[in-house]
Amino acid sequence: MVGDEEGRKGAAAAAQQREEEEEDPFWKAELHGHELRALDELMPDREDEAVLEEWWQPSDVQRVHVEVPTDKAQEAPLVVTIQQIQSDGVLSAVGGELWPSARVLAAILAHHHTAERPSGGADMAQSLLELNGKTVLEVGAGLGLLGLAAARLGARVVLTDSVPALLDNLQETVALNVHLHGEFPGPNPLVASLDWSDWRDTLSALPAGPFHLVLGSELIYAPHHALHLAPLVASLLLPSPHSPRPPEEQPRCVIVQRGDRPGWLRFLEECRSHGLQVTLRPVEDLATHIPTCKELSADVDLSPLVYCEMTAAE
Repeated sequence: MVGDEEGRKGAAAAAQQREEEEEDPFWKAELHGHELRALDELMPDREDEAVLEEWWQPSDVQRVHVEVPTDKAQEAPLVVTIQQIQSDGVLSAVGGELWPSARVLAAILAHHHTAERPSGGADMAQSLLELNGKTVLEVGAGLGLLGLAAARLGARVVLTDSVPALLDNLQETVALNVHLHGEFPGPNPLVASLDWSDWRDTLSALPAGPFHLVLGSELIYAPHHALHLAPLVASLLLPSPHSPRPPEEQPRCVIVQRGDRPGWLRFLEECRSHGLQVTLRPVEDLATHIPTCKELSADVDLSPLVYCEMTAAE
């Protein structure tokens, strides 16, 4: 009897473990001809920083000149150079690769900066993203395309990530862009560490804050990311008695993300529960009004991508 009871408990525990693993996988996707493996196969224990840093040490980098189209026909596309991280000849997953969502959001930023007037109706007019002279924080920056594009458009930018090799790569990439494309209109982007799972101690130490705009692309791919990132975003957007702002300067967060990633819907729920107003639009719909985004549809599949904008709820 005791053995039967222990057997039932063991089977129940195993079933629960399988269910949790199914709910919290690192997605498998084929991108650029190679398959990403499950996160537990790909990434060492996060607690062992020495092992993690060694694992992320790139054996090579692949420089990519990314053209970000603008709305002004007489202007050449904005060019940002990023360094994709390779390890043993294979592009590193997650932060070491340029994701389509980053290209799309960079194009949206360029549209709002260069358009003669807001397009797409009143809702788009309300979400006009002015960058010139604004302070911008890119979370989970990875290769830094969004922050570098925003800096080229006149913003004061801080690029953040938590992986040491990515932070080193971002520092080199900022210097590389100055060398190849000239000085930024404002200060050079700054690079800082920001760990979502332990952000309370590091957020106040970030340079250049408070921030007008928080940017991110392809940030959520597991449910636990939602639990870490949602309170961080809320802390950046909710009003603070220590630094009050006029209504027209209330901060916002903009993310472009695949809507089918595990944890994405949980992230939206968590953001709402933390007092944020969430607005969603399919990127395909935006592309009908945003020429810079529509241009990318020739080589980027826009159908799975979602444009998400968040502000403090009224």
